[in-house]
Amino acid sequence: MIYPVEVKDGPSGKLRSLHLYRETYQPSWSVVFHAGQTGVLESEKIVFLPIYFAGAFAQFGINFDNFNNTSV
Repeated sequence: MIYPVEVKDGPSGKLRSLHLYRETYQPSWSVVFHAGQTGVLESEKIVFLPIYFAGAFAQFGINFDNFNNTSV
């Protein structure tokens, strides 16, 4: 599965590129790597993960299509 990814280096950001991509291609989920804590914006199907997790993301073969919010 391929997910759109955005990386933010600061606490603020509007994710404009990600939202534009989501409107155009309508992926099932999107991922934001950032300096903050993990979280989920379920209404937008966006998962927020810490930047340090980016290196291991592909290695674990994560599939958000079977995602359960209680696991984050």
